[in-house]
Amino acid sequence: MDILNLLKKTGAILEGDFTLASGLHSNIYIQCVRLLQFPNLARDLSIELAKKLKKYNPTVVMSPAIGAIIFGYEVAEYLQIPFCFAEKVDENRNYALKREFKISPSDRVLIVEDVITTGGTVAKLIDIIYPAKCVGIGCIVNRVMPKIDIVEKVGIISLIDLKIKEYKE
Repeated sequence: MDILNLLKKTGAILEGDFTLASGLHSNIYIQCVRLLQFPNLARDLSIELAKKLKKYNPTVVMSPAIGAIIFGYEVAEYLQIPFCFAEKVDENRNYALKREFKISPSDRVLIVEDVITTGGTVAKLIDIIYPAKCVGIGCIVNRVMPKIDIVEKVGIISLIDLKIKEYKE
């Protein structure tokens, strides 16, 4: 599947001046919701990623709200395991499980994102699942290889890696 072409065709690659979640800026922004608005694409992409992530034997999939909910849900659907999502709870972009979602210490959590840039959100999600284990990280687009400890232990499986520069304001 030609992911770059799908991103372009659905208008998911935006150009301009964007402030990223990390506070850095970029002249390119990937808006995966434009891709995921098409149920057949969301399903096909999630199946492609889920097949790659199945080897980790996860017991639950978790995604951050809001952009990755559809994709994470579809990955969980293919793997036939529960799905939950974490929500931002403050202006510092901290996350928590709400809506009575629960992760047990014995769970093997698969974190599924739409786009990973610095890995900051993934790191915050890993913090909230402790003492459960993060067994894998998956995404549609990996903008850069994050420099967080868990990536060295778990790794990231993406459908496409795009080297897009970030810069300070």
